[in-house]
Amino acid sequence: MLSRDRVLHGGAAAGKEPMETDNPLDHALQECEEKVKELKEENEHLRESSHAFGQLAERLNQTLQQERRAGVERRQSQRPNGDRRNHRAVTVVRQSERSHDRE
Repeated sequence: MLSRDRVLHGGAAAGKEPMETDNPLDHALQECEEKVKELKEENEHLRESSHAFGQLAERLNQTLQQERRAGVERRQSQRPNGDRRNHRAVTVVRQSERSHDRE
């Protein structure tokens, strides 16, 4: 028959308090609780970040809508720092044209 002391203390080792035992289940439980705490903190940070991102997206959307209503076409207006694209003339000679030149 199980003694009352053994049942209450979960089979604690002699001379140790019940909380001092090296029970693998207690250790696993403690690790799980720590992981849950870490995940909750990470989740809160992600929620804050997503909220900030949502606000940024909303401001961008409002700016684009205002530009469209004002008739501003960004692709047709001049660049603020001048045109950075190089305009080089490129001549394409087809293979068939080259053979006629040699004849």
